Amino acid sequence: MNLETKWLEDFVALANTRSFSASARQRHVTQPAFSRRIRALEQAVDVTLVDRSTTPVGLTPEGQLFLVTARNLVEQLNESLSHLRGLSIANEALDIVAAHSLALSFYPPWISRLQQGLGELPTRLVAMNVGEAIHVLREGNCDLMLAYYDPFATMQLDAEVFPSFRLVRSICCPFRCQTSVGKLSFHSSTTPPFPISPIPRELSWAAVCACC
Repeated sequence: MNLETKWLEDFVALANTRSFSASARQRHVTQPAFSRRIRALEQAVDVTLVDRSTTPVGLTPEGQLFLVTARNLVEQLNESLSHLRGLSIANEALDIVAAHSLALSFYPPWISRLQQGLGELPTRLVAMNVGEAIHVLREGNCDLMLAYYDPFATMQLDAEVFPSFRLVRSICCPFRCQTSVGKLSFHSSTTPPFPISPIPRELSWAAVCACC
C-alpha cells in the first residue's frame, strides 16, 4: 500500500468541509486535482470512502471508520515533526566570544535581560583575549564577539564584512593615589597640574554576517 500524507490531509479536509470545491481552495489546489487525489486515496485503500451521490458530500461507513485513522495519523505526524523541529532548534546555540572582563562582568546580566525579552536563547560563551577573539571571528568560528571598541587600536575589523553596533557606553577614569604622608603617588611636571580626563569607551558586539 502506497499512501501519501497529502492524501490523508485532503481526506480530513473533505470530511470537515463536505465540499470538493471548498476543500480544494483550503488545500490550495484546483478542484480536478483535489478530486484525483481523493480517488488515488480510495484506490490505495481499495474501498470507496466518499459518497458522491449526496449534496453536500458525505462519507461511506468505510470512510467514517477510516477518518478516525486518517486524523490520528495526520495529528501524530504533525506532533512528531513539531517535536523534531523543537529538538533541532534546542541543539542550535549562539557561539559568542568575549574578552575575559566582559565575560565575567557584562555578559551574565546582559544575556539574562535578553532572554527575558526573547525567551530561552541557547548560547555558548568562550572567554579569550581580544586578539584571539578577532581571529576566531574572522575564521567564522563564532557568531558574535563582545569587545570594547577602540578606534585607535591596531587590530581593526572591516565594517563592511563585520557590522557592529554599540550595546552600552562605559567611562574609564584613571585615579591617582596618595602616599602615606598625604602626597600624590605621582604628579605631572607641567604647571598647572596636567588634567586627567575620563576616557569614553564603547562596548560593541560584532555580528558575523559574512560567515553566516
